[in-house]
Amino acid sequence: MTSVSWSSDGSRICSGSYDDTVRVWEVSSGECIRTLKGHSSTVSSVSWSSDGSRICSGSDDSTVRVWEASSGECIRTLEGHSDYVDAVSWSSDGSRICSGSQDNTVRVWELASGQSLQTLEGHSSRVDAVSWSSDGNRVCSGSYDNTVRVWEVSSGQCVHTTGFDKNFRFASLEFSLRSHFPFFLSSMTFLDISWRGLLPVGLNSLRFGLSWSAASVPRFAVAVSTGM
Repeated sequence: MTSVSWSSDGSRICSGSYDDTVRVWEVSSGECIRTLKGHSSTVSSVSWSSDGSRICSGSDDSTVRVWEASSGECIRTLEGHSDYVDAVSWSSDGSRICSGSQDNTVRVWELASGQSLQTLEGHSSRVDAVSWSSDGNRVCSGSYDNTVRVWEVSSGQCVHTTGFDKNFRFASLEFSLRSHFPFFLSSMTFLDISWRGLLPVGLNSLRFGLSWSAASVPRFAVAVSTGM
């Protein structure tokens, strides 16, 4: 597995894999209840829409796909990146998707039209993590250039950049619900830049994904892989 994401009600998890598929899992039974096929290469990132009805996935085939969770049907293929898509995230209202790619850009997509609304340029290396703010006005991105950037979606402008040690690698990134600052998960460290605090989590994998449950009991799912 390369990536995981919880449904909003906490009852299902979707996962991306090196076998080019997205799988939907029932948490209570641990059973795979649906396999979504269509990508032609590794699925590097997955994300549920906030209402739980759709899943988006980013792949090494350079596309983003949008799936109906109930049927497994692919309803949209978003094309525009020129290299692997390593990260995807839904806006809170489900109308837009952002994606990060090894072409060093972040793209913002409109689901209804399938069009790329913005191409956010500024990173000097691959973008491995992206996340929306809860109000849908900002996107944050983590890159192999050892920076996190925060972007105003309406203008496409970078409004904040934070740099890190050269050995820091981003595995997952989320905006905090209590502030306008994002949280980050690297291969070794969970970091909240609004508090400048570090909490080691004891993970040291070459590649993994993290997803927090929105359910009342805090839980998280981690996909770990030792392959590149």
